[in-house]
Amino acid sequence: AAAAAAAAAAASSSSSSSKISNRPLDALLRDPRVWEMTRQERHVLLDYWRSEIAKKESNQFALNCARYQELRDEYRSINQAADLRVLRGMHVVGLTTSGAASHRALLSQLQAAVVMCEEAGEVLEAHIVAALTSGTRQLVMIGDHLQLRPKVEEYALSIDHSGQYALDVSLFERLVGLRQADS
Repeated sequence: AAAAAAAAAAASSSSSSSKISNRPLDALLRDPRVWEMTRQERHVLLDYWRSEIAKKESNQFALNCARYQELRDEYRSINQAADLRVLRGMHVVGLTTSGAASHRALLSQLQAAVVMCEEAGEVLEAHIVAALTSGTRQLVMIGDHLQLRPKVEEYALSIDHSGQYALDVSLFERLVGLRQADS
């Protein structure tokens, strides 16, 4: 008799936890008796709670990212102002063309009147142009235009391919060629 009662209770509890609920979410949220709900109702609540937590965390993450961007920009601005103060006291500032491109904003504020490029025959034209600012009054290029050309990774853009783009011809070589053509 006891075994039959236990089996009946187990069948009753399994049928109540497996029955399907049609209660809306807001009704489930108002019901404090979570353990008396069906398994499906608890899953609906769990999915809702997970979604709400994910939204909250996502919003907080976005706010933290925005704050990080603000602080990073402020930090960079402070460092750039300090660098500019130091550089303005110098007579000569040396940079690679890569450094000039990556510190473009600093160079724009520095407004160097003279830009000098060593081994100008090996430097891509775009790299020299990136080093120039509105304050540049003179560009001094040193090198031999008949030695090594700038290296272009894409053959189709080189003078040897078709000459259409000729990105491997330096500004120095172009200017020397123009001068020779005028003579």
